[in-house]
Amino acid sequence: MIGRPSQVACRAVVDTTVAMIAREDFLAAMDAKGSVIVPFMKRLFESLVDIPGLLGKNLPAVVLVAEAPKFAIRILPSSQKLTAQMLPDGYEVTVLPFRVGRKVDDGETGTTVGIELTLDDAKPFNLSRQHFSIEPGVNGPVVKDIWSQLGTVVNGVRIGRSEISQVQALVTGENLLVAGRPSSPFVFRLILN
Repeated sequence: MIGRPSQVACRAVVDTTVAMIAREDFLAAMDAKGSVIVPFMKRLFESLVDIPGLLGKNLPAVVLVAEAPKFAIRILPSSQKLTAQMLPDGYEVTVLPFRVGRKVDDGETGTTVGIELTLDDAKPFNLSRQHFSIEPGVNGPVVKDIWSQLGTVVNGVRIGRSEISQVQALVTGENLLVAGRPSSPFVFRLILN
C-alpha cells in the first residue's frame, strides 16, 4: 500500500495456507470507490509500519477484532484456588480468542492488555501473564498455549513452547485443562456444546 517493505513479521504456529496478492492486483481489485479508499488505506498502512516502534514505547498492543464462537463454550474453575477467584458457574465464552493470564506482579514489566480472564498467582508462578487462549480452529475450538513458561495440559496432552505442538483441539462435552506445572492449582473445566 505504501510502496516500501513491511517491518512487521508473523509466524504460523499451526499448518497454514497463505495466499499472496501482488500490490497492483490488490489495488485493481478495489472497486470504483478505490479513489476514495486508496488514500485511507495508505494512511492506515503507514501507521501500521511503525507498530514495532510504538510497542517499544510501551504503548498497548493492537488486539485483533474477536470472533463470536460457533459453539457454546463455558470455562469453569476445577480447583480450590480458581474457585476463590472465579464465579462458581464460571464464564460463558462469547468471543474468540478468549485469553487467560496472570496479573502483572510488582516489579514486572509488561501488560495484560487483551487478556479476558486475569488471575492472581504467587511465586513460583504457574501461570504466565499471557498463558493460553481458546481460539477458533478448522474443526472447532482449540486451546493454544501462548508461549507460556510452563506449558498447558489439555485432556492429558501437554502443549507449549517446548512441546511438539502449541495447539490442542477441544472435544464436545467436558475438557480438563491445567495451566503450568502438573501440580498447578490452575485447573479449569471447559464445557463445549
